[in-house]
Amino acid sequence: MDRAETVGWRLALGSLVVGALLVQVVLIPLVARSLASTYPDLADLFFAYTWWAIGAMCGVQAALLVLWRLVGLAAERTLTPSRLTRLTGIAAIFFSLAATAFACLFLHVGLVARLGSPSVLLGLLASLALALLSPVVIRTTGGLVARAGKGPAQVVRRAT
Repeated sequence: MDRAETVGWRLALGSLVVGALLVQVVLIPLVARSLASTYPDLADLFFAYTWWAIGAMCGVQAALLVLWRLVGLAAERTLTPSRLTRLTGIAAIFFSLAATAFACLFLHVGLVARLGSPSVLLGLLASLALALLSPVVIRTTGGLVARAGKGPAQVVRRAT
């Protein structure tokens, strides 16, 4: 992987981490505050929903940081097949757990709090789809990074 590819991957991953952090710090509390004022009888649930969503976003950030490490290993040309498998597996687990946490949140909002709306249904369906597809997407991304790390005629070698 040359320097331009490494910088590109790291810029993309870094912007996703910063975006996830902004969602955690700004968007989630803002939406929770708005919904708590709209539904005052359920205001006590929105505090729990806020922390649940922030925790799920931590899972997304952890997966992105694992992918950052994967890019670093590919750039150093020390990415072995076992490391690739392990790191992509860890990232897929983090993404799947985060998506499952969001699915549980939307399920609780729809079934227990009875705040059914199209956005709750779409959030539930999107979370379930992400939970099911994240292992495939992460492994594909890991394969792309590994191929980029090999270069035109090089093989991935073990770290010394």
